[in-house]
Amino acid sequence: MSMPNTKSQKAALYEFFSSFGIPAYEETGLLKRPELPYMTYQDVTGRYWDGEIAAHAQIWYQTRGDMSGADSIAKLISERIGTSGCIIGCDGGGILIKRSKTKAFSQKLTDKTDIDLDGRQINLLFEFLVG
Repeated sequence: MSMPNTKSQKAALYEFFSSFGIPAYEETGLLKRPELPYMTYQDVTGRYWDGEIAAHAQIWYQTRGDMSGADSIAKLISERIGTSGCIIGCDGGGILIKRSKTKAFSQKLTDKTDIDLDGRQINLLFEFLVG
């Protein structure tokens, strides 16, 4: 007999984004830039009737022109999501994480204040499979 999933949506999203080998933080929870590399993500919650909710994650690396670090994390996320999406468990059901339908999956980011800081924005859709 399997135990019900008791992770909150917030905890499930943190666990997902923290599983790619670099620290992950809620986008609104940062008061200052953490040590590089790191990822930020939008903490979105919802219910079944909300439909698809657009969100993004941002991967930041000290690159000095070499994007391979951010690109490798973007590739890992892409592989995990696949073409059909992936479901992460949470209290009351799960969250289906899919690629954005209206934006490119991965877009290059730059920071005009630090020429050696580059990143990737990952555009996603969340569909909440909870009542």
